[in-house]
Amino acid sequence: MKILILLLTFISLFANSAKSIDTTTLEKYLSKRAIIIDIRTKQEQNQKGIIPSSYTITYENSSDLEMKRWKYKLLKVIKSPNQSFALIDKDGQKSKNLANELKKAGFKKVFYLKGGFNAWKKEGKRVIN
Repeated sequence: MKILILLLTFISLFANSAKSIDTTTLEKYLSKRAIIIDIRTKQEQNQKGIIPSSYTITYENSSDLEMKRWKYKLLKVIKSPNQSFALIDKDGQKSKNLANELKKAGFKKVFYLKGGFNAWKKEGKRVIN
């Protein structure tokens, strides 16, 4: 019985995790006007460029106040927690963590780019400066 409870707990935690997408999938989403949110710093965006059509909403830390401000800016772009969007950071780690936080907060369709902007750039995908 304890194993069953542990298994169900693990499954429910996993089901609530944000899903990653690869660069090819993101590129397909872009062709369908998907919403892409670049959370890197302005300095990183200026130095490395950004993915075309992405919104830049920098996310630097996870304080409660910063999160509330960030969500406010996000909701100006996506309009509803039920709308799908993808997060981009440098290497995929910060966007994965933020995506999981957003899932816990009730955002239903949040994704993150596996490998982040580095993976996008490494595969020679288009960027703008």
